[in-house]
Amino acid sequence: MSIKESQNLKILTEREIEILSQKAQGQTIKAVSYNLSLSQSTIQFHLGNIRSKLKAESTEHAISKFISLQANKEF
Repeated sequence: MSIKESQNLKILTEREIEILSQKAQGQTIKAVSYNLSLSQSTIQFHLGNIRSKLKAESTEHAISKFISLQANKEF
């Protein structure tokens, strides 16, 4: 993971990290929205922001980057 990608993760909000963490655990958008008391469209909005900030092509790609950085203790 490049330094630039590591810096991208640091700009995620607490809420975005919370959502991405739940998605990384295999939760559906519906489950995440229920767990956080947010609408599904709000979760989708946050996931779009996460993908943009991490320069990820998909939510799965963003999750992969997130897990990799957590494993390397860069997050």
